[in-house]
Amino acid sequence: MSARDDPTPLLLAGEVRPPIPIRPIRPRRFRGLEVTFALVSLARRSLLLSVRGKATPEVLGAMVRDTVLALGGLWVKFAQILSSSYAVFPAGFRHPLLELHHASPGFPPEIARRIVEEELGAPIDREFLSFEDQPFAAGSIAQVHRAVLREGRRAVVVKVLRPDAEDVFALDLRLLSLLARLASVLPRFRVLRLRELGGGLARMLAEEVDLRRESAHLRSLRRPLRAHRIRVPRTWRRLARRRILVCEEIHGVFLSDFIRVVEHEPHRALAWARENGIRPGKLARRLFLTHLRQALEEINFHADPNPAEIVLQRNGKVAFIDFGAVGTFDQHEQTTYSRWYRSIAVREYRDAVDRFMKLVEPVPPIDLDAFREQLIRTLRTWDADTRHRYLPHERRSLVGMAALLAQVTQGYGVGLDWRFVLLDRSRLSIDLAMRYLNPRADYHRELNRYFAEARVRSRAVKKASEAVMVLATATDSEQRISDLGGNLRDILRRNALQFRATSSKLAGVVEILSTRVRFATTLAGVFLAVVFVHQRWLHFPIERTTARLDDLIGLLPPLGGTEWLAIGLLWFLVHRAAANVHRRMTRAEARPHTVVVG
Repeated sequence: MSARDDPTPLLLAGEVRPPIPIRPIRPRRFRGLEVTFALVSLARRSLLLSVRGKATPEVLGAMVRDTVLALGGLWVKFAQILSSSYAVFPAGFRHPLLELHHASPGFPPEIARRIVEEELGAPIDREFLSFEDQPFAAGSIAQVHRAVLREGRRAVVVKVLRPDAEDVFALDLRLLSLLARLASVLPRFRVLRLRELGGGLARMLAEEVDLRRESAHLRSLRRPLRAHRIRVPRTWRRLARRRILVCEEIHGVFLSDFIRVVEHEPHRALAWARENGIRPGKLARRLFLTHLRQALEEINFHADPNPAEIVLQRNGKVAFIDFGAVGTFDQHEQTTYSRWYRSIAVREYRDAVDRFMKLVEPVPPIDLDAFREQLIRTLRTWDADTRHRYLPHERRSLVGMAALLAQVTQGYGVGLDWRFVLLDRSRLSIDLAMRYLNPRADYHRELNRYFAEARVRSRAVKKASEAVMVLATATDSEQRISDLGGNLRDILRRNALQFRATSSKLAGVVEILSTRVRFATTLAGVFLAVVFVHQRWLHFPIERTTARLDDLIGLLPPLGGTEWLAIGLLWFLVHRAAANVHRRMTRAEARPHTVVVG
């Protein structure tokens, strides 16, 4: 990356970024008792606050955040998923949980060095000129160190898996599954389908605790996201291991830092954006459109574009730096979601509800007509709110719409579908960015903009496919002509002795025929050129002296560029074949005592 892309620093006035706190790795011998005690303590404090009337969503969210940070392991990841569950929890509860993406403590640097050397099978100095002991970022699964590679002296970051990640996550997953089974007995929690959430968490963690998968995601998504004008760091495949990941360091300002300054010092944040050539509204649109394009058009999509993992650079350049969570949609799910969003974009809410009901299948035995009408009224209420820019962003956004629909589905006993939890995380992260970058965004307009661009891309792909087929057809035609000539040469060779006396006459006949074919193709080429010019430029001056010429010009219907390309290729191949035959027959005539073919 060029240093010219590096923006000026951005922090709150007088702020100094504190180092990542380091905590020793504790033995997990009594992990079950530790988790049970922490959860019981959390429930007791929540009950006391409820009795006193102080249990606001913000206070409860902060308590859950502090509890899971102390527990670490799977509970941090579970709380991160809760932060994207806008269908269940209010915004005030979810916002403190968003801090969990970048608030986890680190582990001792000597352990990180040992893990790197074990994975590489060599001293750390063999691959790195320098390796910073103090991590500059830490999460529930890994922490990140800056380093410099010996190869090319490239500045890189080294992601190191927590040493107890797999064991702690396996134990926590068993505890969470037990709690989910107990909670599912209660009707109030049955609609949440917590047991399905446990299965989804197990699959998600199986990918995230193997950093080779993230390395593969970085390589597979780097080129597609380049078309979205999103940068993805380069990774070194030869250094990819199960517990370490090495990729280039991208300098810039995290979107989470920009959002924090917008909240406390908005004028300073806007001045910084102008200084670095960043237009917040345009940036918000790019993030929103790339989210839809990945989810609805491509094989994989970034499932957690959290503001703490989005880097802003000069002149509006953007980079995604973490690809631990990547989702996949099959074609049926993509088509259903695309039609759902398209119906929302054009305000066809009855059709939108039909699409929505396919997404929440299976539906329990309920009054389907009443359910549909309630969903339609909910969408129309949301639509009315979107027309008033002064209303809070949460009431006008797509996440707000989804939360309203979730309230209706839960009221009818339709459970949550955790299959789409990764898409929900991605949508919530983008919505959080939209809230601060473009709080007055018109989501109907943005959806229509996306579908207009998608149609252009679809037409371009279709034309490219047609061009490839035309070229393939032309190549096949040339091969057939070549095969025909080869067959003709074989026949003539086998019968050369029988027709030696008449070879000169045969060569003469073929020469005459080839000459006439060349003359005919030349006339046809001139005629096609006249028709092409006439169709392309309507005011081209053509002297129509006879009605027959008018009829000839009208023989061909209006043709597109692809059809004219195919006709031109076919004419060229026929004309060249006739010229080759004429040239060979002329050579044969020059040697009357020998029949020469080819």
